[in-house]
Amino acid sequence: MTTKKLTPEQRKKLESVVEAYNDLARFKSVEECAKHFQVTDRHFRRMLVQAKQAGFKLKPRLLVNEAIKDHETRSENKYARENMVLKAQLKQLREQLDASHEDSISNERLVRIIRNAADTEPQCDKSWLTYKSKGDSSKSVPVLFLSDLHFDEVVEPSQVEFVNEYNREIATKRIKAVFNNALDLLTKKLKAKYAGAVVALGGDLLSGNIHEELAETNEATILESVLALTEILHAGLQQMVDEFGKLYVPCVVGNHGRIHKKPRAKFRVQQNYEWIIYQLLAQRFAGDSRVTFEIPDSTDVTFKIFNTTFLLTHGDQFKGGSGISGIFTPLMLGASRKLKRQQAVQKPFDVMMVGHFHSYIHTSGLITNGSTKGLDEWAYSMNFGYEEPQQAMFLVHENHGITIRMPVLCK
Repeated sequence: MTTKKLTPEQRKKLESVVEAYNDLARFKSVEECAKHFQVTDRHFRRMLVQAKQAGFKLKPRLLVNEAIKDHETRSENKYARENMVLKAQLKQLREQLDASHEDSISNERLVRIIRNAADTEPQCDKSWLTYKSKGDSSKSVPVLFLSDLHFDEVVEPSQVEFVNEYNREIATKRIKAVFNNALDLLTKKLKAKYAGAVVALGGDLLSGNIHEELAETNEATILESVLALTEILHAGLQQMVDEFGKLYVPCVVGNHGRIHKKPRAKFRVQQNYEWIIYQLLAQRFAGDSRVTFEIPDSTDVTFKIFNTTFLLTHGDQFKGGSGISGIFTPLMLGASRKLKRQQAVQKPFDVMMVGHFHSYIHTSGLITNGSTKGLDEWAYSMNFGYEEPQQAMFLVHENHGITIRMPVLCK
């Protein structure tokens, strides 16, 4: 065993320690030796260990030999434990690297499969949205805004004072309730003539894996969630087109569905699992001329219903909202910037539709959607307000623009 070279002072001190220790007649025990040097028993034993390592000869004393052996054993165990920890950390890092590499390969393959499966781009005939009736038989177009479903996220009721619970079973019931309640409001509670319907998909449909706590607690893997949610949305959209005859579905992605942990600007849409859902849905309705999907490569999409132009965006690029004005500050600032950008390229809009904030708001130029998830652990811990799970819906009249506003509860 290699030892540090002793200075003359250190060697002289160890000599006196060994001399006292070997003087059995004068010092009956190690404790008496320690008192003589005015140090603790443990400190004296450490000096004896140093002396033995330096080559000094010690007379056999059971307690000291046991102390030396115990010290050496503890040192060996310490290094063994540190070595085990380092090996475990190295193994974990290797597994994370391998998983990241496999995910990257799988994601790229999945995108190629989806692209190759589509023989043609989704048809995008929106002419009926702006067609005005002749005579006195004016019509309306209902718009159902679906966003922030956070499908397969699990909200434990005990962690939010039992005011909410969320899982796949509850999410499925709430999404189906949105479609059923929307149809009930439009066909039984209202007497109107409809030219068709719009279902705007505004992102954050999936819980996603962008946070470790979500990846650890989600009810299923992300691809399982994609397939399950596609089936649910397909059934709901089928209900809508069967009732109204024509259906337009504009789509934008949110932040929770992104493939990468950190947000990206390049290929932001295609590198999102929600884009896969939209492509799968578009393929399901590829043979149905009544249904039109619009899935842009940009994060925003604009569309016109009669004389009113809408801009649909998820809204995760709007930051802030912790002040006394709440989310109105980022929303108003974001709307102003969007409008300036659109006006600069001769594509202005009248109404901006936003998800992300889980708060239903409907003003003359802004519609912010609620969520089907409701209050979760993060919102509870951040002291955000409680809102019943709901989605936005409204009617656009061909002569008067937006007329009736009606949130659809998820019950």
